Amino acid sequence: MILRCRTNRGSTLPEDYRGLHYSEHTVFQLTPDRDYPAQGVGYFNGGVVVLVADDDAEPLWCSMDFFEVVDGSLAADWKFALRGDGPHGWEAVMGYPALAEDEQHHQGLNEERDADQQLFREQVARTTR
Repeated sequence: MILRCRTNRGSTLPEDYRGLHYSEHTVFQLTPDRDYPAQGVGYFNGGVVVLVADDDAEPLWCSMDFFEVVDGSLAADWKFALRGDGPHGWEAVMGYPALAEDEQHHQGLNEERDADQQLFREQVARTTR
């Protein structure tokens, strides 16, 4: 799936998105009008979020409202998994196999663990060849 960045500022999003993990002052390392391959899609805190490599090649989960879909095709190897956090956390995730199948990898991205970040970078390299 290819996503085009519409905005990188929290101030452009609806009020109900603020206070969860960013505010009207947040500026993400994304470039408007640039295309980003999605590495994952999730349902978090009642909204759709996507996982991309930001402009610093770091994993970034952010609201789908930052993007428009340029190509909605999903990679053949993507997997889907439910998560048990409930309406104020992760409810579902899909993406490359380790993201969906290994909750510890998913959590490791959020905690910035080196091994998980390296696996993410390897995945990004495969999708950008």
